[in-house]
Amino acid sequence: MIKNLLFDLDMTLLDFKAAEYETFKIVASDYNLEYSDEFYDVYSASNERCWKRLELKEITKAELYVIRFKETIEWYLRKHPTFDSSVLPPYKDINSHYIDTMARIGIKLPGSMEFILKLRELRPDFDLFIITNGTSKTARGRVAARGFEPLFKKVFVSDEIGVNKPDKKFFDEVIGELDTDASSCLVIGDSLSSDILGAQNAGIKSLWYTNEPNRDAIEKYSIDYVASTFDEMLEILINL
Repeated sequence: MIKNLLFDLDMTLLDFKAAEYETFKIVASDYNLEYSDEFYDVYSASNERCWKRLELKEITKAELYVIRFKETIEWYLRKHPTFDSSVLPPYKDINSHYIDTMARIGIKLPGSMEFILKLRELRPDFDLFIITNGTSKTARGRVAARGFEPLFKKVFVSDEIGVNKPDKKFFDEVIGELDTDASSCLVIGDSLSSDILGAQNAGIKSLWYTNEPNRDAIEKYSIDYVASTFDEMLEILINL
């Protein structure tokens, strides 16, 4: 019987893209870098590539934090050859400032808070948890900033566990700390390569939150449930 709901954070409860956009604009301004949507798109693409490489264990998280800003700043300097790059701190320091800023900016997906409150009302027997890749500061800061903290029993962050989703060790650590087994858990998330693959690796049932469901992915990852809206998700969960 399912008792423990393991919610991904970004693009499942919080709007990561909106927060990333606002954070990048602030950081660019703080370093006197001229903002443009193209500049942001370069960073966003680099960041996404780096996280995919991290999931595949091609790079470490420390390398990710440097590479994403190295690629972005190098692009900027090519576009603005007169900019004095000597005024910029090392990439790792830019990254630290970015993380500090991101920790203050949590933007909820529309309807996510209402969904969680309704779920807790209708199924008080469920225990709710957050499982997320990333840094402790950004994850915990954004969860607290948006009022989610008291609604979940615990937040599990990959930095603290020592491995990232979809590694089976991440989910084994969560299950072990909950002193339960895989059959009592359900992973809920948007990412096939992180949340859903991780659930499959660990033998945990999954709910894929997506606007673009497809049968091939459902079969490949042995997905148990699919929802495109919070209303659909609520209907599935209250009837488990």
